[in-house]
Amino acid sequence: MKLKLKTYSLEFIRLVLAFLFILASIEKLKNPFAFALSIDAYRIFPEFFVNMSVLIIPWLELFVGFGLLFNYKLRLNLFVYLFLMVTFTLLVVFAVIKGLDIECGCFGESSSKVGLKKIFENLLIILVNVILIRNFSVLKKNEISERE
Repeated sequence: MKLKLKTYSLEFIRLVLAFLFILASIEKLKNPFAFALSIDAYRIFPEFFVNMSVLIIPWLELFVGFGLLFNYKLRLNLFVYLFLMVTFTLLVVFAVIKGLDIECGCFGESSSKVGLKKIFENLLIILVNVILIRNFSVLKKNEISERE
């Protein structure tokens, strides 16, 4: 019974993370110009990097989100998710240190301001992602394509 509860909890977390990335990607894809402005507002990246990010990040989030949703290549998708979230969190931390009053760009036009709350939210997402990675063996039994 305890293992079943753990499995259901991990599966629920996996689905929540999947929907977060899918929603974030859809919001960015709906208005790539707004997403480009969000990236540019960090005042870190050259223009070509901003443009490349607008083309790559939303699609990467969408593919990773669907990978998690459908339990496909789970280990790979969890690590890509972790890498992206750590990167996003570092950007928010840098923006806070610089004192920038900007939106994070996480959910397109529905994004919240950078600040301690956003850092905490991202750290929470990173924590649950790490929990999934550490409990990969429990999730793996349901995965459809890790065997390939």
